Amino acid sequence: FDAFVGNVPFLGGQRLTGAMGTAFRKYLVTYVARGQRGCADLAAYFFLQVYRLLGDGAVFGLLATNTIAEGDTRQVGLETMLDEDKAIIISAYPSEVWPGKAAVVTSRVHIKKGGWNGRLNLNNQSVPYISAFLSAREDWYS
Repeated sequence: FDAFVGNVPFLGGQRLTGAMGTAFRKYLVTYVARGQRGCADLAAYFFLQVYRLLGDGAVFGLLATNTIAEGDTRQVGLETMLDEDKAIIISAYPSEVWPGKAAVVTSRVHIKKGGWNGRLNLNNQSVPYISAFLSAREDWYS
C-alpha cells in the first residue's frame, strides 16, 4: 500500500486479554509485535500492522489516544518501528483534545517508511527530530 489514514480503536492494554481472549493476545504478541511483550494498548498493534503493510517510501497517518506515546504502548509500537524498522515520524500532534463529548486526548501521528528529506513537523513547528515520545528531544529523560 502507498498510504493509510485512520482512527484506530481503543482498548487499554490491561483489558485486551479479557475483552478479546488469550488466543488473540498471543497472536498480537507473537506475530504483530514479533514476540515483544508488554501491556500495550490495541493501538500499538494497529500502528505496527499498518506500518508493515506499507510499501517502501509510503506514509501513514493515524489518530489514536495520547497513550500511543506512553509506557508499554510506546515501547511496543512507536519505539519498535523507529528502532527496528527504520521508520521516521514526519509529523505529530501529540496532545489534542477530542472535539466531541468524550473526555479524550488524542495524538495524530504521520510516519514514513524509508528516508525523508522534508520538513519534520511537531504541532506545526519545524523540528530536527521527532521521538517515540512525540517530542523533539531524542531522549526524553535528558
